[in-house]
Amino acid sequence: MALSFSWSNGFLLNVPILLWNLMFVSKLTHTGFKSDSGLPRWLLLLEHALRIPFFFLPLLLPLQLQGICFVLGRWLFGLGALLYLVSWLPLMYRPHTAWSQSLRGFLAPYLTPLIWGLGIALLCESWIYAIVVLTFVSVQTLLGGLRYCQANSSSEQ
Repeated sequence: MALSFSWSNGFLLNVPILLWNLMFVSKLTHTGFKSDSGLPRWLLLLEHALRIPFFFLPLLLPLQLQGICFVLGRWLFGLGALLYLVSWLPLMYRPHTAWSQSLRGFLAPYLTPLIWGLGIALLCESWIYAIVVLTFVSVQTLLGGLRYCQANSSSEQ
């Protein structure tokens, strides 16, 4: 895998995701999305440190626009991005439903980047990026679970 800048790189696929996050993050009203207090500082720092290669390593990964990896990667990215965007909707517009209050519903935006991230890894034919995706999503989901538990334990008191 050669790391070099190309105008046809994997970062282009992150642009709509980043725009979505910037435009709609303020609509996430669940208390678990609002506070990091009480969470392990080292885990928060690890998540932030992994977020940089997760979003920006694809700048150095040229898209491979042919072959089986392209076909599978295109479908994984498309499905994963769609699921990611859709996973936010109940949390933004129906935050008090059983789905939005459940662990599964709360963690959906944390877990779905695994699908579109692995799609980018396949489109760029990068095992290194696949490892970054798996590591980042694991840490992010662990933090999401801790946020969920913390928010629910404080609301029960």
